[in-house]
Amino acid sequence: MRGFHCTCIGGLVSLSADGRRASRARGAAGDAHCVLLGDGPLKADGMGGVAFAIIVTAVMGGGGAGLALGLTTRRPSELKVMPDTADQVRPSWLVGYDGAIWDASAGGWGFSSWSPGSLAAGDLVELRVSAEGTVRIFVNHAEHAVHMMRIPMQEQLFALVDLQGSTTGVSLAPPGVPPPPPVRPASPAGAPALAVAVCGFSRTSLGRSVVLSPDGQTATRAGEVAPGSGCVLIGDSALQAGADGTVSFGLSVTSVSEAPEGLALGVTSRSPAELRPLPPTADGVQPCWLVGFDGATWDGAASTWGLSEWSSNDLRVGDAVSVHATKFGELRIFVNGELRATHGMRMPSGKALFPLVDIGGRVAGVSLIPAGQAPLPKKVAQTQKGGSAPINRVSSRPASMLGFSRAKLGTSLELSEDGRSVSRKVQAGVRRHFVLLGDAALERGSDGGASYEISVLAVSGDAEEGLAVGVTTRSPESTGELPDAAEALTPCWLAGFDGATWNGSAWGLGGWDPRSLAAGHRVGVSVSRKGQLQVHINGALVDTHDFGIPMGEALFALLDLAGHVTGISLLRPALAPGAPGGRPAGRPARRRSGEEGE
Repeated sequence: MRGFHCTCIGGLVSLSADGRRASRARGAAGDAHCVLLGDGPLKADGMGGVAFAIIVTAVMGGGGAGLALGLTTRRPSELKVMPDTADQVRPSWLVGYDGAIWDASAGGWGFSSWSPGSLAAGDLVELRVSAEGTVRIFVNHAEHAVHMMRIPMQEQLFALVDLQGSTTGVSLAPPGVPPPPPVRPASPAGAPALAVAVCGFSRTSLGRSVVLSPDGQTATRAGEVAPGSGCVLIGDSALQAGADGTVSFGLSVTSVSEAPEGLALGVTSRSPAELRPLPPTADGVQPCWLVGFDGATWDGAASTWGLSEWSSNDLRVGDAVSVHATKFGELRIFVNGELRATHGMRMPSGKALFPLVDIGGRVAGVSLIPAGQAPLPKKVAQTQKGGSAPINRVSSRPASMLGFSRAKLGTSLELSEDGRSVSRKVQAGVRRHFVLLGDAALERGSDGGASYEISVLAVSGDAEEGLAVGVTTRSPESTGELPDAAEALTPCWLAGFDGATWNGSAWGLGGWDPRSLAAGHRVGVSVSRKGQLQVHINGALVDTHDFGIPMGEALFALLDLAGHVTGISLLRPALAPGAPGGRPAGRPARRRSGEEGE
């Protein structure tokens, strides 16, 4: 590929003489006829992957959607007429638009953690595809998205760009642009690093459904497989003990799916040479000691299952997970430097232990974290003279929701100083601009779900609708101008209004009408680990919808007060879904006149 093809091009795009610079026609809406195709196939790198990069040269305001980057096996000579949009070039694989992916192998759309609407002139955007078909998007060398797609890497692949949305001009990055950094998180300041790491995963003892990188450091599941279908990994060498006798290893999550359960990880005293072939699941390696799955433990010494306070279902791309087996027989799990679980197991002392991992669930790809880079455990407690100091925890996730975003607030709303209470302004004739967004991601529970709860402060009696509650994957920072209605913020999932639901693309009927709410009522919103949206009123479940919400991404509270409810307050901590009437300590209930106590 030397540039974009000069004749296979959208009707609203113009090219420079050398074919390397493209601009959308001034005044064009940017929703069609803006497709660009490479003039030749991409050259494979030494690892069997392909890549190309563009530099943003012009943007227009407004936020929202942006360009899309991807690949196709279609040659320019095979396209007599350029389709209106890039996803109509079949087959094609794309990432971008308003936070979406198009996967021709799966035949449908999906969600992406990267939304290009915020790109600015001068930004460098690179698409890289590994030999296994894993697509990665980098912006200014920082990784923003990872997607496992079944791209036919044995065929010639052509660059595909759709110059939609806020991006109005791009140029191909010149050869020699520095490659992005390795896909492993750097150690945060002050976080201890792994003293010893294994060289890689064993290639001779490998689950049949796992694809291993040439260096043995990265493992990816080969598409969606049934549980127990051979997704086990074992280290290629024994772990070496640190000064305190503890052995450890760390993983970075590189890919997640919508499969049930999470990953499982731990150690075994069996070497790779003794495990040919590997059992279909990790607990079949005997003896072994594991934590994960759906919140379970396996103690190989006792041959028994147990319960764990940590469920690996809420892991996301970029999370760092480390396993520590102490000389006292404890197995500890840390996520992004925070202790999540400790289990006493009768692991043998004095025997070599090997890393053992099972990616047959939600986590579909992992990469070993080399020595010196893992965000690993802080001291669980720091004893000082006169008492104990608080634990200094390190996390790569956004802080959990404390209130509503002040920067992204409907213009017809007023927010309290602490950001927790919202009321409608009295404005004659104004019926919209009542949208509010959480100030940070919702905290995940031990079951992998997420939830929040509000208290109704005030209602009106003349509205045709009630409030709407739900979630979105759009953070305040990735949201441009806030739309005047909640359903216009894509993607999002909502329930309420006048007894309706919004599943991200279409309206439906709900089992709950919020016009029945009164001051003092509690409204709980929860998303299960299976992506179901549930609504509770005063602790009672009133509505459930199987929306398939992507639980591999951060979720943000989204509400619309354009109706019966005119004031709300965020309750923190939220009551567990289905909890009876109790309230967080110190927060009195607001009751209607004559209403009995809760």
